[in-house]
Amino acid sequence: MLLAIIFSLPYWDARIYSNIQTNELSSYRKALTRSIRNNKISQIVSAATVLPLDKFDGMHPVVVYENDIMGALPDEIEPIKTFMNRSTNPLIPLKKTFYDIQVAGPFMVYLSAGDEDIPYHVYFLAHVNAQKEIISFIFDRPHILIFIIMLISTPILWVLSHSIGQPLKHLQSAANAIALGNFKSDKTLETKGTRELRQVERSFNRMTEALDNIISNHQSLLSSISHELRTPLTCLQLALALLRRKNGESSETARIEKEAKRLEIMINDLLLVSRKQLHSHTLRDIFPLDELWRRHFRDGI
Repeated sequence: MLLAIIFSLPYWDARIYSNIQTNELSSYRKALTRSIRNNKISQIVSAATVLPLDKFDGMHPVVVYENDIMGALPDEIEPIKTFMNRSTNPLIPLKKTFYDIQVAGPFMVYLSAGDEDIPYHVYFLAHVNAQKEIISFIFDRPHILIFIIMLISTPILWVLSHSIGQPLKHLQSAANAIALGNFKSDKTLETKGTRELRQVERSFNRMTEALDNIISNHQSLLSSISHELRTPLTCLQLALALLRRKNGESSETARIEKEAKRLEIMINDLLLVSRKQLHSHTLRDIFPLDELWRRHFRDGI
């Protein structure tokens, strides 16, 4: 977008040659028709005196025949000559501003002179507000124009990048916390950044809560299974003790006792793992480091 602005700015310079728009072309043609009907063109060709007050009448016509300029004020001669060197085709009239004089044309008109029609080029001149010197100075130096645009756009781009970058950093920190086993959702994420980022952060928190529920249910299941397996194991050990008391020691009872001990070790290991996993993430918390040393500092005092 910035490049589009930079490349389009020169077209806003009133001093460049530009095509006459359709609505403006219609206005110039109407003005040409009025000038013919009011004999203004004929008076100019007949060398009628042009008063300085004519320049305050809006736009006024200037007639050119074979480089002979008629109907122009003294300060309008040079702009017309410069303009005539560039704009010579009546089918494609142009316009350009020379300081406070706007020139448009040429327009073709035929005037009768005896038995023949003589072609004349008509240019319309209008005195307009001069383009400010500072604006012309900027348009003439593109590097200054680029610097001004960068000066304006840099804070805007910084604010935009900051509004996107900071929420992404917080989201990254939350993802790293999950990787370390902290499945606590951070609701402050949902209030930062653009609307799209807030939607992503809400989805991220829902994912975190879902993972926390899945892991908690998994650990609770392991703990329940471990406890449930202890009941039949206890009955098995009791039955084994009664069998040994009744029949004495045998290879069969020794084998049953060996397998029962192995099963007990497996159940104890499973129960120990479930207990450790059950509290592995719920005991984690994030807090400022200064709280820790302040507490110890107060205890020392």
